[in-house]
Amino acid sequence: MDLIKKYPGSDQFDTGLYHFLPEAFCKKQLFNFEMWQYILCIGWALMIWLTYKIMPYCLKLILYKWIRNANSSFHKKTLDIERLLIVVVNIYFLKQGLTVFQSKCLDSLINRIIDACTSFVGMCLAYKCINLIQYRLKIDKKHHKLMIHILPLFSITAKIIVGIVGLIKTVENLGFKTESFVQALSFSTLGLGLACQDTIKNLFGSLMITMDRPFSVGDEIVSGAIRGKVEEVGLRSTLLRTRQGSLVYIPNSKLADAYIDNFGKRTARMVCIEVPIGYTVSLESLQSFTKALRKIADAQPLVQPEKTTIYLDKMNENGFIIIFNFHLDTTESSLEHACKNRVITLILELAHQLDIPLGRI
Repeated sequence: MDLIKKYPGSDQFDTGLYHFLPEAFCKKQLFNFEMWQYILCIGWALMIWLTYKIMPYCLKLILYKWIRNANSSFHKKTLDIERLLIVVVNIYFLKQGLTVFQSKCLDSLINRIIDACTSFVGMCLAYKCINLIQYRLKIDKKHHKLMIHILPLFSITAKIIVGIVGLIKTVENLGFKTESFVQALSFSTLGLGLACQDTIKNLFGSLMITMDRPFSVGDEIVSGAIRGKVEEVGLRSTLLRTRQGSLVYIPNSKLADAYIDNFGKRTARMVCIEVPIGYTVSLESLQSFTKALRKIADAQPLVQPEKTTIYLDKMNENGFIIIFNFHLDTTESSLEHACKNRVITLILELAHQLDIPLGRI
């Protein structure tokens, strides 16, 4: 405490060193600078060298769990970030080291240059981090397929923001005024936003689809009067392939607000068959026919017997219809179609055996 009271400036490293060195030695001048200033410069240079040597190992330990399962390309991206971090830290040490020369003119010029370099390197570091995060999410199989499609949008947006902020900060640190440029940029952004309202709506529609995940690529969906299989989810629109083979582009803004019936999320497929019967059939034959229909359904593979329904419906001048519904424990349409073909053939054989006339629907 007495030492601090005696030397009020000893809380700073350079002042403390000045007071602890022999007075004759520390006041000795060389090229208009005292020896203690050269000693501190050597100390800061040593600090920079140690940082350059030790910091890569520390960063590798921190990032080890995140990058250990990645490929060589991912390791290369992390290496770029390590180098930029080392540059940022060394620039900070360099700035602190140059303060020992105690020259206002030199400090002002050097600080501007160093601050500008720090801003620029920080911008490059943020840019590399965005690339790293994008690449990591892209190779991570745990993420949803739609995330891969929407990821470039966030990457481009983040890079634009980082680039603009970084350049403005760099120019500002060099001593130039940026207020007018920022105002012009704000008005330009407002005008661009008003001119691209529909595009922005579609982009946010893509975001909502990605967050809610109402469907995936390959699912068959119905939205309004359009039914088709999802082939691609883009930044602006979603591409559906209809049963007729045509392609339908639906803007994501409309798709995000519309109701969606996703057939791809079904846990079972329902087979619905309408059997037309004429009025000449007897009640005994009709009862035998319906019982035989249930046996046909129960005999099919993958059927869920508890969900089978058979009832009469739609009476008209030609006859009536037997509605025959049963569920298959599968999501494959090919299995549904194969089962439906077998059942219809068995129904025709059964009607021929029981001499039941099939009418017109």
